[in-house]
Amino acid sequence: MQEAFALWLSQWQSLYDESSTPDAQARRVIQGIHDSWWLVSIVDNEYVDSAADVFAVFRDVVLESLSPEGLRARVSELEAEAAALREEQARLRSEHTHTAAELAVAAEAARREGAENARLRQQLLTLRGVQPHVLEGAPTRW
Repeated sequence: MQEAFALWLSQWQSLYDESSTPDAQARRVIQGIHDSWWLVSIVDNEYVDSAADVFAVFRDVVLESLSPEGLRARVSELEAEAAALREEQARLRSEHTHTAAELAVAAEAARREGAENARLRQQLLTLRGVQPHVLEGAPTRW
């Protein structure tokens, strides 16, 4: 189990760039979960018995530790957190779409500029009376 939890840091967290603000935030979240949560494995040795309920003990703990009002309040908190996360996800998806569109425009502009550069280079060589095949692979210092 320790090995599985350690993978959060050695594998998953390493996917995020420390110098990027959103990635640094993701790294902190992963580190925070790693440092403050427990990884638990629940084994139901009575799996053959259809009446066995491995989760009954957890229901009892939750229901005994929280009043119905406390449980409703916690559910409301979790629903609000989930809604905020969905909004952030939608914002990030929109930003990703916008950034991808900008990147496509920039890539097309770079392609056009490269083609124009090649055309102008050819024109310069022609004006100088140099055969293009003579300069293939030669450094360009005009």
